[in-house]
Amino acid sequence: MNARSLVLSAAIFGGGTLILYALRLAYMNKMFDGQVATSGSRINTAVMPGHDVMSQLAGDFLGVPPEVFLSFGIGWYFAKTLLYGPAQKFWALCKETLSSTVVIDYYDDLFACVLDWFTEQQEAQTSRKLQAKAKLAMSWDDWSEAALADANNDFSVRDQQRPPIYQPDYGSYCHWDGNRPIWISRRRLVLPKSPAKEKIVLTCIGWSTRPIKDLIRCCQRRDDDRRKGVTEIRFPTSKTQRDNRYPWDRPIRKRSRPIDSVVLSKDRKSDVVNDIVKFLHPSTRSWYHDRGIPYRRGYLYYGPPGTGKTSLTFALAGKVGLAIHCISLSDPTMTDDELARLFRALPDPCLVMLEDIDATHLRRTTYISSQGKNRCGIGEDDFETSGDPGLSLAGLLNAIDGVASAEGVILVMTTNYPERLDDALTRDGRVDLQIEFPLPGKKEMEDLFLNMYTHQSRSLQPTGASWGTSSESSRENMTETMTGSRKSNDTAAAGLKIMAEDFASRLPENKFSAAKVQGFLLVRRHDPRDALENVSRWAENGLTAKSGQHTDAAVNGGN
Repeated sequence: MNARSLVLSAAIFGGGTLILYALRLAYMNKMFDGQVATSGSRINTAVMPGHDVMSQLAGDFLGVPPEVFLSFGIGWYFAKTLLYGPAQKFWALCKETLSSTVVIDYYDDLFACVLDWFTEQQEAQTSRKLQAKAKLAMSWDDWSEAALADANNDFSVRDQQRPPIYQPDYGSYCHWDGNRPIWISRRRLVLPKSPAKEKIVLTCIGWSTRPIKDLIRCCQRRDDDRRKGVTEIRFPTSKTQRDNRYPWDRPIRKRSRPIDSVVLSKDRKSDVVNDIVKFLHPSTRSWYHDRGIPYRRGYLYYGPPGTGKTSLTFALAGKVGLAIHCISLSDPTMTDDELARLFRALPDPCLVMLEDIDATHLRRTTYISSQGKNRCGIGEDDFETSGDPGLSLAGLLNAIDGVASAEGVILVMTTNYPERLDDALTRDGRVDLQIEFPLPGKKEMEDLFLNMYTHQSRSLQPTGASWGTSSESSRENMTETMTGSRKSNDTAAAGLKIMAEDFASRLPENKFSAAKVQGFLLVRRHDPRDALENVSRWAENGLTAKSGQHTDAAVNGGN
């Protein structure tokens, strides 16, 4: 029970007790003679049928006149009515005067940070009010060895090994930080025309918020330790939430991807990595500001689908420790004002990704110059205004590098067709570095093969594992799997490089995307020899299918 409840209960109980004693004294007074009592009993019986029976039972079994219970109820009612309001105001005054408070909104990063920390505290674990949530994902390391064996054949075991998540329900909790109490309140926040969210309110005794700040900093350090090796991905909230000053949703966390796993020439990868690392160096910001240059960086990744444009962005974010902010320009609710709001709410520094910029079909408005020629401008004043809602090219350009645009932004745009982009979008200053992602050659095919089979782990199971076997046979299969994996690792260490070169030589250069070749290898991820034996036939079938598609396209075009 918190302090507020104690004060209110004490005040109500004290007032009720005083009124009870007053009524009791009046009852015991000789003012009420037998005749009045008799007439009063008749009136009570007429108003409340059964009153005489209840009075007799109360007198016989409890030895207390029923008027005592009646006076107690009346006293409690009047005490609550008369004292609850003043007691509540008194508590609010004490809280306002003698305590300090910090509020954390739902969409702030600190919300999940503090809530996860408090979920593990003793006050939350022993609470009788909890929220139960199903755990949607489970890491491989969380499984027991028995589950590892059984999960290969029966996925119901995996579901049984997935415990629910328990969090403290809405309400107030008292946490003792050493000898200092801190009240943690989880409250629902009802927003107009939007799903109900919540907030966390931290309160401590005293005129300083320093204890709460120290607690939040402790939660941040704990969260930072858990974020190592993890990349955060953020998406915009719904339009209703953006109208309520919450432009970006809470992050999605995924395991970071090694930069070496991206199939691209080392020179191109080195150019991008070195450029971003230099840009993020603290001295670079001062250099930009001293020369009056906006502190921003823009990249354009272009090439056929499946060549690793998005993969490189994800790997780069993990390498430099930045969150990826993904914006879909094809969102029907996205307007010029909404896009500008999203860019203004970006942290500094951050990485923004605009995928398939050519497929957004921006509404282009043009300006007719005095010579009567159409031209595409570089700012909002260069375009005629339009009353139609939606996103325009002018709005995108102003969000990227307008007067009020955010600094510290690393903008990555991807496209499969760079020739379709407007020159105003790709000019110098908006795009500082253009990286081509061609179809992989022999060296890239070789790297892809090595990346697939060099890092053998316990997740690699034999393709011939049977389904529906018993637990004992599953463990035997598991033992054989581990033995086979060790033998495979020994073989890979001795001749995997030669196998990779042989694999690359059997594939034509610049014909298949890295994603397509990777899909072929994933089917045979446990057996590199099987991939080597079947790659020639797979490539021949792929080329035949491609030529057939081109022939059909030519025939359809001719008709």
